[in-house]
Amino acid sequence: MKAVGWTACVVFDCFALVATAMDVCANTLKGCQVKMEDLYDVSEEAIVPSGVAALDHLQAQGYAYIKPWQGRPGSANPDRRS
Repeated sequence: MKAVGWTACVVFDCFALVATAMDVCANTLKGCQVKMEDLYDVSEEAIVPSGVAALDHLQAQGYAYIKPWQGRPGSANPDRRS
């Protein structure tokens, strides 16, 4: 495994404590040229062929996807309803 910052490891560990499952998109791994051994605490069972298809499947079951705001601090969120 490549070295990762301890802060990232703590965040992933905390998320894993409250999440029921965390999946990793195989398409993204391939596109970003990331190897399985470079991932922190991820099993082969957690890798899904397509993250988009996995989200679509979950949404069809009634789950909701909440997209985090990625804008600059202080900028308006175009998705936010006033």
